[in-house]
Amino acid sequence: MELARKHPDSGLTAADSANSAAILLTGGDPAGVAPELLLQLTADLAHSRAPVLYFATAGTAHIEQFLELCQSLDLRARLGSQPATGSQPTLGSQPATGISVIDVRTAVPETKAFEPRAGQPDARGGRLAFEALRLACDFAVSSPCAGIVTAPLSKEWVARAGRKDFRGHTEYLAERFDREVVMLMHGERFSVIPLTVHIALSEVPAALRARLAEPAVPRLLAEIMERPAYAGQRVAMCGLNPHCGDGGLFGSEDQEFVADWCADVRASGIPLDGPLPADTLFTDGVRERYRLILSCYHDQGLIPFKALEGHAGINATIGLPVPRTSPDHGTAFDIAGRGRASPASLQAAFRAIESGALAAHT
Repeated sequence: MELARKHPDSGLTAADSANSAAILLTGGDPAGVAPELLLQLTADLAHSRAPVLYFATAGTAHIEQFLELCQSLDLRARLGSQPATGSQPTLGSQPATGISVIDVRTAVPETKAFEPRAGQPDARGGRLAFEALRLACDFAVSSPCAGIVTAPLSKEWVARAGRKDFRGHTEYLAERFDREVVMLMHGERFSVIPLTVHIALSEVPAALRARLAEPAVPRLLAEIMERPAYAGQRVAMCGLNPHCGDGGLFGSEDQEFVADWCADVRASGIPLDGPLPADTLFTDGVRERYRLILSCYHDQGLIPFKALEGHAGINATIGLPVPRTSPDHGTAFDIAGRGRASPASLQAAFRAIESGALAAHT
């Protein structure tokens, strides 16, 4: 076991090999539940076959506690340094297992002495959460990477820190890697792709029509179906309107374009059924036939997913050159620091990367 708290300028010594690409962890908003969940994740890290690079945002006490937990688990760990904004970490000769911790405050001079407090969000915490994500992306575009696991951040506090254009992890990652992506809510029993996300219900029909016209959507769906967790299984598509509009009695979109899109996807070789009435599709007897369900709008898919998958569910971004996952919950400022937050979704997010379940087919 190596602790580098006595050698903060040692940088990232440790190992890179073609067989041990790193898993990257971002610290999220330090005022939320992320710090306590990341402490609980150390048990999983101790059994990881891959090296881990953790971009920590929660300050000195958290980092010291994290390293002490690693030590108690016989996990090889060290504290690296990130000298300035704009530079990026590198794995020099990292061992096949172990963890390197970057204190993100060293990359943001105005936060160098900042000690976050649970449940008290701050623009400095929002800045650190964004910088952790940026640094992880910097690393991923230049070095071998097994995947990125992002702890929850707050879009509001990232914006208050000056990144007013920030719309969320998924959008930022798509821009950084210049890729078309889809949001996959991945669960143990079933998964959901919301084809439109955070928009008003009144905007959904037009947005869905435009989304289904994008060539990237069937291509990304085909990529998902090649992944180990989905290979050989069936997909379902929700109708937009109740009962798929009952033949146009209340809404004609399902007949006008949703059904045709489903037929085209089937013709491409993807085993897709639909459109199907959403009020029965998520019942036990029907849902169990499908590994993946496409929803027309956010709440149509996310409400049953979160209700039925609970803490086993995770958020994954499909279409990036590396897998990315996160818990399917937010910062939970209201319970931060009280010991009430469950680490199950963060653990599932890490395990999905570590196991290769969401890795692209090679």
